[in-house]
Amino acid sequence: MTSDAPIARNAPCPCGSGRRYKACHGAPGGAAAVPVEATLRAALAAHEAGRLDEAAALYDDALAREPALFDALHMRGVVEYQRGGFQRAVELIGRAAALRPDVADAARNLDLARAALAGAAFTQRYRAWIDRVEQPRVAARTPLRRAAAARAGAPRFSILLPTFDTPEPLLHACLDSVLAQEWPHWELCIADDASTLPHVRRVLAAYAARDARVRVALRASNGHIARATNSALELATAPYVALLDHDDVLPAHALAEVALEIAAHPDAAVVYSDEDKLDHAGARFEPYLKPDWNPRLLLAQNCVSHLGVYRTSLVREVGGFRAGTEGAQDWDLALRCTERAGARAIRHVPQVLYHWRAAATSTAHAIEAKAYAPQAQERVVRDAFARRGRAVHVGRAAHAAFVEAEPRPDRVPRASLVLLDGPGGDADAWRRAAGASLADLASVACAPAQLDGRARTVGRAAAAALDAAVARARGDVVVVGDARFAPPDPPAFTAWLAHAVEPDNGPVGALLADARGAIAGGWLLLDPETVARVACFGAPAGWWGMAGRGALVQNVAAVGLDAMAVRADTWRRLGGLAAGLAARYHDVDFCLRAREAGLLPVWHPGVRLGAAATCGAFDASAATEADAARMRERWGAALVHDPSYPDDLARGPRWFDFT
Repeated sequence: MTSDAPIARNAPCPCGSGRRYKACHGAPGGAAAVPVEATLRAALAAHEAGRLDEAAALYDDALAREPALFDALHMRGVVEYQRGGFQRAVELIGRAAALRPDVADAARNLDLARAALAGAAFTQRYRAWIDRVEQPRVAARTPLRRAAAARAGAPRFSILLPTFDTPEPLLHACLDSVLAQEWPHWELCIADDASTLPHVRRVLAAYAARDARVRVALRASNGHIARATNSALELATAPYVALLDHDDVLPAHALAEVALEIAAHPDAAVVYSDEDKLDHAGARFEPYLKPDWNPRLLLAQNCVSHLGVYRTSLVREVGGFRAGTEGAQDWDLALRCTERAGARAIRHVPQVLYHWRAAATSTAHAIEAKAYAPQAQERVVRDAFARRGRAVHVGRAAHAAFVEAEPRPDRVPRASLVLLDGPGGDADAWRRAAGASLADLASVACAPAQLDGRARTVGRAAAAALDAAVARARGDVVVVGDARFAPPDPPAFTAWLAHAVEPDNGPVGALLADARGAIAGGWLLLDPETVARVACFGAPAGWWGMAGRGALVQNVAAVGLDAMAVRADTWRRLGGLAAGLAARYHDVDFCLRAREAGLLPVWHPGVRLGAAATCGAFDASAATEADAARMRERWGAALVHDPSYPDDLARGPRWFDFT
């Protein structure tokens, strides 16, 4: 029975009473005659069968008679959630949870409904941003793209497209998006992996006949996506290859914008762009505006991904796609190619140039859609560490959606603790956290700061005392910590040290949480107005962020001095904090000098410090304004753009969001 069809009077009543509809709910006053328990059973049966409209009507019938009926409120809210009515779902499930706070399922469903409501609001803001910012920007750059396409020696692309049993409408949409490219200098290299659906090869043949730039290889047997993409690679004749999945879509300006980036940076060997997803109706949602080249993030997620473009010779040098990495074959290629290319040859185009299709069997929809993907992801990260001659423990992060790679050095590094002391500090707790790794401990008196997103003051005397303490340090790693914060637990402390001794890492920051469990420090964003501000300030610790960025180990521009681990020899090599600053920004200056030396700062949100005491007030004095002026004079160009955070996103109070 469908929800729209009338119920025959002689049919069994859907409430489950066993009577005919005309003698039960269909009779005058019949609804009231049915026990509410029977109505609820009928509603649950209809709900389980997927007849949502019928279930909603029956739940409403029960609630009309018993407005505080927990099961009816809860499940009526679930129906609204399933139908996309997230605001109403929050109201109904919230009322149910208030009646029965002991029911874990209601609390969990309320969280899901709230998250969905927030996600829907975010999607609305994203689509408004597309209309307000992205589309005018794309239109304004049209003359640049056209002029570039007309120049001699314009970059050519071989688009690698493996296909297998692609639904026909999605295959047409994918192929049409290639033919619609503004940039004419491309060839489409398709390898069909022995599709079993006859329409696939028919459609491919039609497109090859339509445009000579479409080239098709028909594999005799199914070898899975890595081998199929290698078959497509064998067809490639262009200097660059671009990766495309068979059910995804390129915007018309995608290749042209990549070509402009290559024209501006001819040595580019790897170019990647931002991306988003398409829902079942083809509407855009869930954007990922990515950071600039971020090698540490690439060990947690495939932040190169799509649109990924590689110099063809580089892909062939590394051996193409590796069979056995299916589910993470693109990630594996990105790791191997970026290792070979080096940072200077990796470019990020900060535009959404790829639309993933969020189909039920796509990893764009859910990681569980391909059960083999997590194991493949972990394998390619382990292999990356093995190629570098380093041991690693690989687990999961961000609700198991991404990888957490914790280095395992040959020996546990020794730590020299330097505590920024003040009222409420607990040096003994820090000693216990360091445990056997503790080499020595020093204390430096510093003025306190309130937890409002501003760093504590470190005057000239304190900076000199810090440098003197490091000069005496006997440990491999210097850990500077705010003694008023509870230290990380011993395993996290050990992980902190392990990241600090990684060869390419500069200072490694932790996450400082206030008494409410909200982020109060750790990752610092560069800002031309304020010099720096605490990234994600006020968001709950463990917060997801965009594409898990709030919960993953990654490179950042700067980390705070309140929680910083850095190799002692790096501190000395960089000249410590001797920057002529009176009170503030020592950490930002130190991190920027580390970046200049090729040592990228790292933020590890899994190393968490908790507020152990109420922090005192911080008075911004004239000295701090002089410090800001000095920082702008020295680092002005660097402060304009933070490579770890997209320029188009808001910087609080909503982080990784659109205004």
